[in-house]
Parts: sequence; C-alpha cells; structure tokens
Amino acid sequence: DSIKLGILDQKGIRNRERMEIIQNTLQTLLSEAKLIVRGEILDIKNNNTSIRLKEAFNILIDKIYFNLSILRNQKYKEEDIKNYYLSAKNGFPITEAQQTIYDYINAQKRNSLRVTIKAILDRFNKKNYGWSNFAVLSNIAGLIGTKKIELINDSNLLLEDEFINYLKNSNFRSNIIVQIKEEIPQEKVEKLKFFYKNFFEKPPTAIETFELADEIKKEINSLNIKLQKYIEQIKDFPFLEGYREKFNLIKEISQKNNSWIINDLPFENHLIEIKINLVDPIITFMEGPQSSIYKDTFIFYENNIDNFMFLKNIKSDEIRKILNDSECFLGNKIPNLKRFKTELEKEITEKKLEEINFTTIKFNQIKKQIESLSDYINADNEDQSRINNEIERSIFALKNTNNILSIQAIFDNFEKVKLPSLISSLVKNDTNNIISSSSIRINNKKLILESEEDVNDFIEEYKKAILEEIRSGNKIKI
Repeated sequence: DSIKLGILDQKGIRNRERMEIIQNTLQTLLSEAKLIVRGEILDIKNNNTSIRLKEAFNILIDKIYFNLSILRNQKYKEEDIKNYYLSAKNGFPITEAQQTIYDYINAQKRNSLRVTIKAILDRFNKKNYGWSNFAVLSNIAGLIGTKKIELINDSNLLLEDEFINYLKNSNFRSNIIVQIKEEIPQEKVEKLKFFYKNFFEKPPTAIETFELADEIKKEINSLNIKLQKYIEQIKDFPFLEGYREKFNLIKEISQKNNSWIINDLPFENHLIEIKINLVDPIITFMEGPQSSIYKDTFIFYENNIDNFMFLKNIKSDEIRKILNDSECFLGNKIPNLKRFKTELEKEITEKKLEEINFTTIKFNQIKKQIESLSDYINADNEDQSRINNEIERSIFALKNTNNILSIQAIFDNFEKVKLPSLISSLVKNDTNNIISSSSIRINNKKLILESEEDVNDFIEEYKKAILEEIRSGNKIKI
C-alpha cells in the first residue's frame, strides 16, 4: 500500500507541474497574440492577460453595440419602470433613448405595422443596441408619462394602475399593442364632457380626453354592476324582467373600448333618456324603502293566494296589478300597495280566526259526542287520553295554519279518517270496522235533485249503500 501511495503522489506532482506549464504557456500566447476587431489590429500593450482581454471586449462592445452609449451608462433596475413614468409625468423632458424608441414606433406606424412590447424588446435587445429589458421598459414607461404613446390590451386602454404590472409580466408582452397617442379635436372633448354631465348629472373630474374616457368607463361599469345585481333579484321583483334588455344595453357599453367612447358614445343620446327616465327612478326605488314594501307585499301575495278566495273584495287583484306593473315604482302605486296589504292582512286574520272558532266548536261537539259513548265511558284512562290528545292536536294544527282552506281540511281529515279509527279502537273485541258516512259511495246518476222523485231515488240509493256496508260488517259514523 505504501508503494502505491508513493506512485500516486509522484503522478500528482508531475500533473501539477504539467498544468502550471500549460497555464504559463497559454498566458504567454494570449499576451503576445494579435487581437483583431472588424479587421483592425488592436494596439493594447499590457502584460496582464485578463486586463488586456477586458479592454479588447470593451472595444468589441463599442464596435458592435455602438447605440449602447445612448443609455449614458445608466444601470436600469425593475423599479425604474415606475420611476421613469412618474418623472416623465411630472414634466421631466424626453430622453434620447425615449426618442429613439418613439421614432421606431412611428416608423412602424407609417408602414401600417402593428407594434407590440415584445417587438420593441426584440429590436433594442439585439445589436447594434444591446439594451437590457429594464432599460427598454423603463423608457417605454417614460414615453407613456409624456403622453407620447399608449398601451392597448384586448382592445382596452391600460390605465396607470395597470400598465406597469403588465410591462413587468413577460406573459403579456406579445399581446400588448403600443400606439402613438393621437391628438383629439377639442370638439370631441366638449361633446364627451356634455354627455358625461347629462348622463351622470354631475361634471367630470378628468380634463384630458383619455382620462375622461376612462372616467366614463368606470362610472358606466359601476352602473352596470348595480343593474346586474338588480337582474339577479328578478325572483323577488318580477317587474324588472321588462327592463332586462335596457340593463343589458348598459352592460354592452361598459365593455366598449376608449376609442368607441370618444368617437361614438356622445351621439348615443337615447342613453341619456333611458338613464334619466328609467334607470334613475329604478335605482331610487331599489335603494330606498319602497323596494322593501314591494318585496314584503310580493311574498305576502304569494303566501296568501288561497286565502284571498275567502274575502269578498278585489284588493288582492289590485295588489297583483301593481306587482306586475312595469312602472310600479312611479306615482303613488307603492303607498297604495302598502295600504292594500295592511287591510288584507287584517281581513285574513279576522277570517282565519272566524273559521278557527267555528271549527273548534265542531271539534268540541264531536268530543262531547264521543264522551257520551258507553265504549268511551268504559274505556281506560289511556284510551280516553289518546282520543282527547288526538282532538287537541288537530285543534292545535288548525290554529297554527296560515291557510284558511287548511282549517276545513284538517277537520275533514279528522272526521273522515281519524275519528272512525279512534272509535273502533274503543271496542277491543269488535272486529267490525267503523267508517265515515261521507266515505260511502252511492250510484247517483244525477248531479242536481230537481223533483220529489229525484229526492226519493237518491234516498233509496243512499239507503241501499248504507245497508250494503252494514251487511258487510261495517259500522257507520254519521
């Protein structure tokens, strides 16, 4: 093992000596070599190979990327994108780099070519510029700040709080179009201000044309969000269905780009009429207390349709007319709606109480009849309690129903279904069923009895049906 280690050490020493010789030879060759750039021999006298090569590469960069000097040795960082925009916006004059980029965009425009952020980066990243991405993007931001250019994405102008993030995100650069910002005639600006003032009933805060277009778009978008929320409430406000088309018109405008807003919107005078005569009253209605009155009345009407048949008036019809009226929010219709609802609530409560009292009396009569039965008198306390509890449960159910029609239905169900069963349960050893007289079906061919003969025929048929049930072993509760 020691012999092997000795051999390896000797080889290592010889390899290091060989490496040193190679390095020294290479340095000598590089220091004595001719350095040529574009056919010109460089006169660089320096025994330090690293310094000699660095100077040569600097000369090469100057020769190849001769437009790099336009940046004035400025080192650009990501935060300079926003800084350059704010400086330009605050009045800092256009730089040589920004003018160079602007001239390129303008030249492409004259040739009817579309310019994207990626196209500009590709242009100025390569020779003979060699500008970094941050250098190009920062100067583009400066051009936006001086209002020389604008950025368009998906046909929409990118706003101040948007475009900086879009510039930083490489995924969007192929789709963002760079346009020369055109001067808008003052006449169009005035028409736009006139539309804004009449449509929104207040003066605009923006002065510049595109800022004014942005302000209009924001306001219309806010209006659209509000109207679409109303559409979502059509279930509670069915009259709004008639305005869906008008609301969607506002939605369509909210999706228009700034170019359409500047050039076409001022001529859409019908929009002002829709806004003032239709949209504004609906907003006042929906945002005010009258919407609660409408909604409460609508729910009241839906829940009491069956109860209205017991009332001898047309107030429910008046409520229905107002609820379905497309202009229910105008005039004194909502106050009338509230009044009709209040009056009907009182009448329904009174009618329901009347029906409950009447039916409760019938239950009490049945209870007394049951209590007089010998089978009930002889029954044990458990059976008696079961019958009494069933009667009390039925009375409780009718007192707590909201539907007047259900009051009679509860009684009929008890009388025809539950009562015969309760009576049968009192007789432990009786195999005969007890049925209600109302369950007996007779073969009556006439709907109306018109003569004595008709009456006699009916009685005879009814008698046959009763006897048939008795012969079958049934008992009948009358």
